[in-house]
Amino acid sequence: MEMIAKLNIPRQVLFVAIPFTVMVLPFFLPGTTGANPGDLYVSPAGISLDCTQADPCDLATAIQKAMDTDTIYLAGGVYHSSGDAVVSITRDVSLYGGWDGSPIGAAQRDPSLYKSILDGQQARRVVVISSGAAPVLMDLVITNGYGDYSGGGVHSAASHPTIQGCTIQDNHADGDGGGIFINGGSALIVNNRIISNSGNWAGGMRIINNAQVVVEGNLVWGNTANNTGGGIDIDCCGGTVAKVERNFISGNSAGTAGGGMVIASTNARLVNNILSGNTAPEGAGIYLDGMEGYLVDVDLINNTLSGLTSNDHAIYLNEYTTASLINNILAKFTTGIHDNDPLSNVLNADFNLFYNASDPIVGTNVVLADPLLDAGYHLTWGSPAIDAGSVVENSIDIDGEARPNGSFDLGADEYYPSLYLPLLISNGSGMMP
Repeated sequence: MEMIAKLNIPRQVLFVAIPFTVMVLPFFLPGTTGANPGDLYVSPAGISLDCTQADPCDLATAIQKAMDTDTIYLAGGVYHSSGDAVVSITRDVSLYGGWDGSPIGAAQRDPSLYKSILDGQQARRVVVISSGAAPVLMDLVITNGYGDYSGGGVHSAASHPTIQGCTIQDNHADGDGGGIFINGGSALIVNNRIISNSGNWAGGMRIINNAQVVVEGNLVWGNTANNTGGGIDIDCCGGTVAKVERNFISGNSAGTAGGGMVIASTNARLVNNILSGNTAPEGAGIYLDGMEGYLVDVDLINNTLSGLTSNDHAIYLNEYTTASLINNILAKFTTGIHDNDPLSNVLNADFNLFYNASDPIVGTNVVLADPLLDAGYHLTWGSPAIDAGSVVENSIDIDGEARPNGSFDLGADEYYPSLYLPLLISNGSGMMP
């Protein structure tokens, strides 16, 4: 049988290549685990008090029964509550979605087939995490949450959650952080889909009060804020450096500023992110805003910002901001960089590409040309961004491919030419042609 295999070829040894477009989508692999005394099993119809694989309980019973380090496996189905939250977590427990519900054998998980849905019914928060707790939320659908002030989907105060592989969708907060609200503590937010959440401030996610956070590999799409921070808002007070890496932040909107992101009165490091099609009156891509005594200090390395041709600025520096830009692409905005207060702001820009209606600020070692991006905002054959970057501490790109391939490229994608070759698979005779 003949199939087609794709080979990534280092550009130094490539003789013939065919341009192509790759879209990388999240996926899950089924998991298998053996039971241990700390495992509890739940299903939407569970009525047992034992919480065993053969006799699961409901989610509230498992949460009450679980001790630190225990794991709760959620069968596919919809979980509701009549309380203040669908789930209130006070211990260091793990909630794993996607269990197939089988009563015997090793527990099987496949969250793509068995969706474990925590539904706030637009009446309550979905997940509330108490101070000091360090839970793991994995492969859950967190939806229809409502926060009367903050955190409709996930509300974490002075706690330490890991949120991984979850879909956080259609949640709302009257105040801030419609999808996720992190207030102090720490958080690891990895490989999630944060979609169509809303709030007055920060539709997708708000992180405040020196929370130590890593936000990596997430799709942040279609979130809205009436005021600032459509996608992600990281705010106050400069004691930590938020790490925002390899995220796809697209189609978010804010009523006043920061369609894709807001960084306010704190520090951050943004590496290998794609921000595309976000909208706001000021700072459609990223809005940076400090205040006297609470400055902003941001490093932007190998990010791709792509606008909608007529929508404001890729990066807006309001005041009291220090920003360092290296190896970025800023394209299809009215203006790439807007400095609202040159007296209080410090801007260092080196080895960046600009392709906008107007670019009065570009810095040094600039490329002024169309970056030739494909539909997924990856570099294509002949892009002037290829091999045009500076050497930086950045070993992989947004797709997890090694960087550099030759010399450093500009933007979130490190370009790898690809060659399609026939792959011949054995027909069972044990012989390969």
